[in-house]
Amino acid sequence: MIIVRIRGGLGNQLFQCAIGYSLSKNKNTQMGVDISSFTLQNSRSYRLDCLNFSCINIVDSSKLPIKIKILKNRYINKVMRIKKKSIIKINANTLYVLENQDSLINEAGLNDTDNLYIDGCFQTPIYFQKYRKELLKAITPNYEYSDCVKGLFDEIYKVESVAVHIRRGDFSKTRLDRYHYLLDNDYYIRAMDYIQENIECPIFYFFSDDIHWVEERFGNNKNVQIVSIKEENSDITELMLMKACKHIITANSTFSWWAAWLKEDDKAICIVPKKQYGNIYMIPNNWIKM
Repeated sequence: MIIVRIRGGLGNQLFQCAIGYSLSKNKNTQMGVDISSFTLQNSRSYRLDCLNFSCINIVDSSKLPIKIKILKNRYINKVMRIKKKSIIKINANTLYVLENQDSLINEAGLNDTDNLYIDGCFQTPIYFQKYRKELLKAITPNYEYSDCVKGLFDEIYKVESVAVHIRRGDFSKTRLDRYHYLLDNDYYIRAMDYIQENIECPIFYFFSDDIHWVEERFGNNKNVQIVSIKEENSDITELMLMKACKHIITANSTFSWWAAWLKEDDKAICIVPKKQYGNIYMIPNNWIKM
């Protein structure tokens, strides 16, 4: 079995699930997820159960081998990453696969067994691009939209819609680093100017965890609509609305990365921050960096 350690928000959960899905397909084996990390935090919750991943099994983390439990410890985990330990033998039949930042896992080193414990973010489509069509079907809600949301989808489909994602909430409250940084107005203004130079009559649909900030800076523009879903599963619904827009301006966020990657129109304009915010292999070549 391929067991994936699921952590973080929806964007990171999708990356983790996608590599697990890919490996399980490659090895023709089952996929399981370890969601025990969510018992230790209140800010995030497991979200993949609201999508159409019928292949996922939630494993009982208490029954994992003791060596896996030790390696999951945050301090031991950090030491292993510093030492660049990426493939660790648990027993004769099981390997612990630990991601190290900006390095790719050599799948050839995983051929000796079908029992893998996967730990990391794995923020690059290199791992799962060949299963794109299957992932497009799986990453869809398994619940019904409200009439209000259905009306918003209809509106988005009829115009030259452009999703704009602004992430500020947790970035404005925590210590920032080279991957977690606040984008300023200039990035969004330049990106919107580029869209308006290349697309006739675009309508910009803003999605954000800081709606007040967006309203103050962009609310008076005639071609701007601010979207804020206050329903159950609002994160997944907003992701699907962003995907539905014809083009997208992403934040330095895995959430809007997925909204861009899930787009099925090859002509879609996808604008992303030039400054790195994840794996160096994260951004597809046809996306525009600003």
